[in-house]
Amino acid sequence: MFLLIPYTRLTIKTHLSVQDAEERLAAKVGKRPFLRWSWPFKSTNEPPFTGTVTNGRFNIIRNIFYRNSFLPVITGQFHDDLDMTRVEISMRLHYFVIIFLSIFLSILTYNSISLFLSPYLSPAGLSFSQLITSTGSMGLFLYLLTMLPFNYEAHRAQQELEKLFPS
Repeated sequence: MFLLIPYTRLTIKTHLSVQDAEERLAAKVGKRPFLRWSWPFKSTNEPPFTGTVTNGRFNIIRNIFYRNSFLPVITGQFHDDLDMTRVEISMRLHYFVIIFLSIFLSILTYNSISLFLSPYLSPAGLSFSQLITSTGSMGLFLYLLTMLPFNYEAHRAQQELEKLFPS
C-alpha cells in the first residue's frame, strides 16, 4: 500500500509455531557486515536479509547489491495467537536518513519564509507564486525521491516475508 509517509506496518499470520517461524526467519538472515562492499552482482548463496533475530524479535534489512539510502529498516516480533503465529512488522527509514531529511526540510522552510517576508533578500524580487512554485517543486522532488525508493523496497521486502511465512 502506498502511504504518504515512509512508514509501513503489516501483520502476517502463519500456521507455524512461534519458535518455527523465528527459526525460519533466522535461517534467511545473515550477519550484518561492518563494511558493505558493493559488487556488481549478488551471490546466489547470500541470505535475502541481514540483521538479528533473537528472543522473538527481529531487526533486519534486505540484502541488496546496490546502494539505496531509503532501504527500509524492518523490525518486528512474533506473537502466539491460539493455533497461529502473528508476525507484526514495521518498516521505517534509517534514523540518519530521517535526520538528514529533517535538516533539509528545515533549511528549505527557513529559506522560503525569509524570501517571502523580506523582498530585499531576494535580488530577483520573487513574487509569491514564483516562491510557491520553486519551493513546492523542491519539496515535491524531495518527497518523490524519498517515497518511490522506500515503497519499492518495502514492497519487495513484504513479498519476501510473505513467501517465508505461509498462511
